[in-house]
Amino acid sequence: MYIDREITAPLIQHRQWFPVINPGGPRQSCKITLLQHLFPELPYVNLENHYFPGNIFENAMIAELYKNRTNKAGRPVFWYWQDQHGNEVDLLTEEDIRLKAVEIKSGQTYNTRMVSGLKLWQKLSGNPSEDQFLIYAGDKEAEIEYGQLLPRHKEVGF
Repeated sequence: MYIDREITAPLIQHRQWFPVINPGGPRQSCKITLLQHLFPELPYVNLENHYFPGNIFENAMIAELYKNRTNKAGRPVFWYWQDQHGNEVDLLTEEDIRLKAVEIKSGQTYNTRMVSGLKLWQKLSGNPSEDQFLIYAGDKEAEIEYGQLLPRHKEVGF
């Protein structure tokens, strides 16, 4: 049985301007049921078992960092670094005249392979560990050898 909701009219109106609808809210609150009822012609994609979960997670985290800085009247300066061998750091950002290196991983369990980019970046740049961060899908926050381990839900203020 479908129950009409107050958000129905705004969703239908906003669908005219936005090609993607990503509902937020608590689990099992019928978000997908609502969208499938309102827009049966649109494809449904479950991001929990998508074939590119790392890419989606990384882009979502960078978008969130950008949004947070912009909302604080900041002008974020973001870069990406990769060498000729494919070694990379997902995000370099300038904060208070200091260069911060950020690696983003969709895994929920920390392992030392996750910091290989930060390790190399620190060796090449001399960047101190306090200016390096690993954001991941887990829950623990900790100091690690090449930076700080931060859960995705942590407000990343650097």
